[in-house]
Amino acid sequence: MPFERGVGKLVTYEWDLEETDFDGDIFEHHFSDRLAELKDETPWLGDSSLCLVLVRTEGTSFYGDIVDLDDRTWAYLNDDGTFPEYFQNGAKVPKRLLKEFERNSEWASQYTNKQGVND
Repeated sequence: MPFERGVGKLVTYEWDLEETDFDGDIFEHHFSDRLAELKDETPWLGDSSLCLVLVRTEGTSFYGDIVDLDDRTWAYLNDDGTFPEYFQNGAKVPKRLLKEFERNSEWASQYTNKQGVND
């Protein structure tokens, strides 16, 4: 099959502050391409909490949009507020995103996995 311009495999990364209720159920997502843009997010409900995660999506792209999803995986903060080097599926977190977290760790490290999402 000949190569079609704009069609191929694509991997995207997106930061997400997941908002969870008292039972740990996610009821809202705050997505951003840049972690710093999530700095001022606040929970909608007083008794909810926020949990930082990096989402990796891989699939077939058609002019920049993923039209056929192959894999989606997550990297949640460790309990000590550090960021993991690997996603849940074993894919390595890109160094540029680890550096982005480090630049924002003063405020971002508070959003740990309090509900045991990775357990």
